[in-house]
Amino acid sequence: VCFDNYNRLWCGSTKGMCIKTSAIEFFFHEKIEQYEETIKLIPLNNNKVLSVTATGVKTFSYDSSLSSIKVHSYINAPNVTSYASINENEKLLGTNNGLMIVDNYHQTLLTVNDGLLSSNVNDVLYNLQDSTLYVGTTEGFSIINYELLRKHLKTVPMLQILSILVANSAQFNLGDNI
Repeated sequence: VCFDNYNRLWCGSTKGMCIKTSAIEFFFHEKIEQYEETIKLIPLNNNKVLSVTATGVKTFSYDSSLSSIKVHSYINAPNVTSYASINENEKLLGTNNGLMIVDNYHQTLLTVNDGLLSSNVNDVLYNLQDSTLYVGTTEGFSIINYELLRKHLKTVPMLQILSILVANSAQFNLGDNI
């Protein structure tokens, strides 16, 4: 249960995501056939609410013009136990299989083979001020410098297109006025 920026009450229930907008209005998200137990609800700054469940993370918003709840994004992850946000694009999901780091392009799973004390993560906390990541596992506490970890993650590098060669042999750099 949490309140959003407009003082609306959100609740994850077995019937789905529910929002209380006034003394008498309740709205459920209609397109979820079976809803899983909500581990945590987190109000976001952009009039959205993040729901952490055992099967992943969903972002919801309320559309007052339609009196309905919309799903904006979904990260599918098995056995989620906890959640932390690095920034708008990077999320950390503690799972029974390790620590999943998710951004707009990659998903990386850190396990005991990567230095965690256990792959069974109970809780995760990110300290924005010093980029420290605290990971509570069933075997103890791991403290990680996230900026250093980010540099060493083995992910496929993004391609950056710097120029395009056109059929008539003229070359244009991105950003040029054509």
